[in-house]
Amino acid sequence: MANKAKMAHYEEAVKHFSRAIELSPGFAMPYIYRGEVYHKLGKFDLAIKDYTDAIFWTRQPARAYFGRGMALGAKGDIDKAIEDFTKAIRHEPDYAEAYYHRGHAYVNKNEFDLAIEDCDKAIELNSDLADAYVIRGNAYSDQGEFDFAITDYSKAIRLKPDYAYAYVLRGITYNKKGKGILAIEDYTKALELEPNYVNIYVMRGHVHLLEGNFDSAITDCEKLMEFSPNAADPYITRATAYSLKGDFDSAIADCNSAIERNPKAADAYLIRGISIHNRLIHDIVCHKKNELDFAIADCTKAINLVPIINVGAYFERGNVNSSKGEFVKAIKDYSIVLEETRDHTLCYFNRGIAYSKIRQYDKAIADYNMVIQFQPNYVPAYLNRGIAFAIKGDADSAIGDFTRVIQVNPHWEQLYYNRGKVYSSLSNFDMALADYNTALQLRADYAQAYYKRAEVWLHQQEWQKAKSDLTIASDKGIDISAAFNFDYGNVIGFEEKTDVKLPRDIAVMLTQQEGKSQYQPIEESLFQPTTSIDRRFSEVMIKNIEQQRDQNQIQFKTKNPFQPKRGIEQHLFAQ
Repeated sequence: MANKAKMAHYEEAVKHFSRAIELSPGFAMPYIYRGEVYHKLGKFDLAIKDYTDAIFWTRQPARAYFGRGMALGAKGDIDKAIEDFTKAIRHEPDYAEAYYHRGHAYVNKNEFDLAIEDCDKAIELNSDLADAYVIRGNAYSDQGEFDFAITDYSKAIRLKPDYAYAYVLRGITYNKKGKGILAIEDYTKALELEPNYVNIYVMRGHVHLLEGNFDSAITDCEKLMEFSPNAADPYITRATAYSLKGDFDSAIADCNSAIERNPKAADAYLIRGISIHNRLIHDIVCHKKNELDFAIADCTKAINLVPIINVGAYFERGNVNSSKGEFVKAIKDYSIVLEETRDHTLCYFNRGIAYSKIRQYDKAIADYNMVIQFQPNYVPAYLNRGIAFAIKGDADSAIGDFTRVIQVNPHWEQLYYNRGKVYSSLSNFDMALADYNTALQLRADYAQAYYKRAEVWLHQQEWQKAKSDLTIASDKGIDISAAFNFDYGNVIGFEEKTDVKLPRDIAVMLTQQEGKSQYQPIEESLFQPTTSIDRRFSEVMIKNIEQQRDQNQIQFKTKNPFQPKRGIEQHLFAQ
């Protein structure tokens, strides 16, 4: 709608055109002029009546049909608008504006081929119509033809270098192509042209977030707060940026501010829950388990506030339940996510971990298989699957997975330890010894590797080497007697199984010891959900932000396309 000064000007114009109609009621042009003014005032019914009267009084009604089509479109009656644009074209076949506005109406009906055809015709009639390129660009973009859309927006910009709306649309399309830097450049140019256009700050802030430019995203959010101090959304987006930066206290504070402004802001509860969880994970001094309950409560609140399945909230609640050791509850939440999003790779991975924790290794392996199906190069899945295979006794499969991970990361000592353990179970002691040696080269204080290498020396009757490694393992905290009993039962069990008689001094060493650390035959505490917290947080929240961004873009491009607007769209849709 126009500002007060223009409103007064328009109202005065209405008086003059009304006087002209009183003087010459059978003359069409005053009706058309007054209809155009009513349209600008947002009085669409009065505009439609004037255009209808003009159609009655003139033998050349193309302009009146066009105006009425614009007013009908502004009211949301797209089908009737198309009918009037068609009539305008029938009366004036070279009416370029009627073609591209009909094309715009077709875009809003998702009839993109018809829209492109109309814009082609408009451009054929007048190749300098920047708006026609924009509308055709919108049709291409909505069809997923992003390169064609970008070409059209660029043509519009060349024709009108100050066309801020075209920069915004090209920025949106660049972002859809994953070219965030180019999108930011276009949004920035649009803001130079229209510095008070709030939606551009929203979109640029989201792209900054997706690109990892957290400080820039925060700056855009603070600009939005200046425009709309009572809005919750800028606080939610800034909270996301703070969390991704690792500033969880600031993130929680922003979520609190968002909830004060909108108690039903599900995203604020979700981000606060994630931030509380992340703060606990990163707090190596104090892990307050009661705060995990607060995180779960926030995720549950987010779930209850959204009528559809809130995938992000269920996923994060599953993560928090996993951190609490509530693996059955975690599995339930992950399963809900996977019913809705079959390709959620990280959810399969985390559920696989939860299944492993409750010793359901077949189900864990099935989930790791799904991860590998979607992401064949996702190393953690091979590692965790290898652990599950090893515990199940599927030695060949375990060795295959550990070997694949070693090829990617040859400097990870636990991999060699685990593979060496599997080789030992196959009595392939030479290969086991090689792996334990490598593990100890990579980590000289690796107590478990000393113990397992000692076992190999026992099998090979290298008594001094065995005694040396057992001594080191014991000194480093391993209960070598408990470990030995875990594998063989006792000294007699070893001798019966291997047909090797242990020297008395070594047998004495392998008696019960007190105060040592518990033995763990396969290192399972690798790639738990908490080890990839930053990536998980990014994936969950960025997906949520993208959904918000897409909704903003839809409204930006298509809502009430023929209604007069403020700012950068006005010249496209207003008369």
